[in-house]
Amino acid sequence: HPDVEPTLILGVDAAAGLGTWHRAAELPGLAELAVVDRPGPTSDPPPMVRHLKVPQLDVSSTEIRRRVATGAPFEVLCPPGVVSLIRGWSLYDTADGS
Repeated sequence: HPDVEPTLILGVDAAAGLGTWHRAAELPGLAELAVVDRPGPTSDPPPMVRHLKVPQLDVSSTEIRRRVATGAPFEVLCPPGVVSLIRGWSLYDTADGS
């Protein structure tokens, strides 16, 4: 889809460490960067990203990966499309959640 610009959406907690990511400087050329607030203490989003206001849910990707890896229910924490991708690609079903 050449006419569609992808957007990488990060929690403000993950975005705070964006400068430590491998090849982080290349990200703005690959996708628009957007940051959403997360429950708990937050910091200001880094410059050059769009800040999205969304309802806050206390859900983390770490918790979703842990649940999938241990066979615990995770479906209520993700939209149906994400559940289908996780199951279809057998994502996170290893002991380390990778």
